[in-house]
Amino acid sequence: MKTHNIFRLLSGFFLIVAFVLLIWSLLRGSSGTSFATFAFWTLIVGINAVATIKEKGNFIFPLVLTLGNLGVSIALLVTGQFWWGLTEWVILIFVLVSIGVWITSSGTLTIIVSTIAITLGSIPQLVLAWNNPSSILIHFWTILLVASIFGVLAGKEWSIKERLYSVARLLIYASVIILAMKRFF
Repeated sequence: MKTHNIFRLLSGFFLIVAFVLLIWSLLRGSSGTSFATFAFWTLIVGINAVATIKEKGNFIFPLVLTLGNLGVSIALLVTGQFWWGLTEWVILIFVLVSIGVWITSSGTLTIIVSTIAITLGSIPQLVLAWNNPSSILIHFWTILLVASIFGVLAGKEWSIKERLYSVARLLIYASVIILAMKRFF
């Protein structure tokens, strides 16, 4: 087995571990996260995964992330955690833009636009990490960071279809952890 395939499997494995822990945590109590937010994340990351598959790129990371977001969406729906606010409106706009690009453009452009949308849509999480660091589940974000490192290593080459999404997520996950570490100082 080639090294990049081992890294793909490891990225998928760590994502599964992270999402099982998050879903277990959600089923035990409220999260402050809305079903609508994660449902939209499922769509936008799914668009990225499908575009990456279409381009024959490094798809395991966004695909497993899509399935993890779907699992979280279901857990939030089951526990009745649904509300609608400004964040959901913004993410809905990102989803609609990504769908429009996906329908009308190439897979590469879809990967770029959906990655930008997902990254911009992560700003509220960064703000939360700064304003309320104790609300951040450090173990969850650390496992996501490890998964994204393996996702980056899984790329066969330095190209949009192989590494853009994983690198973008790595930067977001690392930023959330760094901001949340503020609670220790």
